[in-house]
Amino acid sequence: MDPITSYLIEVAKLPQSTVIFLYTLPLLATLIGISRYIIGLRTFNLYPHLVLTYIFFQLSLTNAGGYDVLGALKYGVFIIVFILLATIIIKAGTNRINMHFIPKKAITIIFLCLIILLSLVLAGALYKTAFVNIDSIVLLLVLIIAEEFLSIYTKKGLETLLKVTVETLVISILMFLLITWPEFQNFI
Repeated sequence: MDPITSYLIEVAKLPQSTVIFLYTLPLLATLIGISRYIIGLRTFNLYPHLVLTYIFFQLSLTNAGGYDVLGALKYGVFIIVFILLATIIIKAGTNRINMHFIPKKAITIIFLCLIILLSLVLAGALYKTAFVNIDSIVLLLVLIIAEEFLSIYTKKGLETLLKVTVETLVISILMFLLITWPEFQNFI
């Protein structure tokens, strides 16, 4: 381990996950730019990719200090698909309400919070794990993603939302796999 990383982890007592986050963030932002402008994928803006990638990363952290990559993918994709479907349903329901943007957004957040709670209960029942111990920051990030879903759905429609979500999810999963790869972490 290089001296700077050793200092950050051993002397400054930063968690290894925080150091990995800070080291990989600039590289991931660059990879997102490459995927959009060189490869030509239509995806969300920069932040939703990063948010999704680090949602998977947070879900992968184990109490032993390792990573549960398959568990993170299983739970992460479950949450994202559940929230995507919920956003579509909520949008259809709030379209009929004639009110200002901010109160309508507040109603959307209320329903999304209830649906996230339901998804946690459902995931805990289906997977029989301590999935309900999910970090509250991850839940906030999920709400940010839901708001991005809602924005794309409102501006571009359902077909574009689905296409952009799939491409964003694929890129985010690939970036998550990259940052949890031990050889890549050693390289960084």
